[in-house]
Amino acid sequence: MIEKFDLDVNLTSDDLFKTAQHILNLPVFQQKLPIELEVDYKETKVSPDWAIKCLKLAQRDISITWAGDKDYNATRLFIGIDKKTIEPRIKDVEGGISSVQQFFQAMPFTIANIGDIHLEWSDTESAEDYYLARSFDRHLGSLGWGCAFKGNGHSCLVSRRWLDFGPWFVLYGPDDLSLVFFHDLEVDSRIARLQAEPGHQRMASPDSGGFIREEMEFEHDLKGLYSKEERKLKIIINGREISQREMLEAKAAIAYQAFGEQKPLESVAYIFVVEEEARQYLHELWLRELECWAIIRGQEVRLDTEYHPVPIKPEWVKRLESQQFP
Repeated sequence: MIEKFDLDVNLTSDDLFKTAQHILNLPVFQQKLPIELEVDYKETKVSPDWAIKCLKLAQRDISITWAGDKDYNATRLFIGIDKKTIEPRIKDVEGGISSVQQFFQAMPFTIANIGDIHLEWSDTESAEDYYLARSFDRHLGSLGWGCAFKGNGHSCLVSRRWLDFGPWFVLYGPDDLSLVFFHDLEVDSRIARLQAEPGHQRMASPDSGGFIREEMEFEHDLKGLYSKEERKLKIIINGREISQREMLEAKAAIAYQAFGEQKPLESVAYIFVVEEEARQYLHELWLRELECWAIIRGQEVRLDTEYHPVPIKPEWVKRLESQQFP
């Protein structure tokens, strides 16, 4: 069983300062005064009330170091006010999966990216070990061993079904917490990469992933019949291929209201002239909560409402699912 590991997290939050205050009140950050404090790139004196002062004064970011040699491996906290992210790094966390779950259950946040625990992935001198994983966006960094969503943080996913059907292990907790593990924390670097890479791709690929980026650029012209009464876009398909990127953009169009205030959008329906083509795309459309219709004997028939697939999981996920976690 893994005894200790470093917890390296990038967080977003609806209330950045509430989250920062919560983190600063954690025992690991309360035991000692910081050895280094920078506010807006300027060194700042560490006074007894330093935390309150720097949270009030900062305009761009706050960088705080507690222990270590002031390098990447130190216990530290970065608050990116302009980027709207918080990055705590905690050395030597004990307790494994249970302690991580408790950490995020108590934390006010929306999206969390949890960095890797295998230094080999960062070894640029080793072509065999080096691994640059997918990332959610430029502020949240490369994916590591896990990620988490809480509350409306789930809205960045194409649907919540995505979590149940990916090649990863998920722990669901109180306060609408979903904690995703891309690999078993007990395995070595190379096995961890083999386990994690499919999940990294499925979660965050800009073409086939389930994460809707804020800075997404639309490559497809989503043309169809718009129903104002239903707030729905109906796209007729007759022999045309549909990419997973197009499906992702369809969900992004709903999330960002891409058609403007005059055309509010709540759903997108793909209507297939040929039933066999509809069933070919049914699973991927259903995963994203996009409607799938087919014309059968002259009638439009909705297929996704009667579709009930069973998740297929890797063996390592099945093994973790068989264990009991608090």
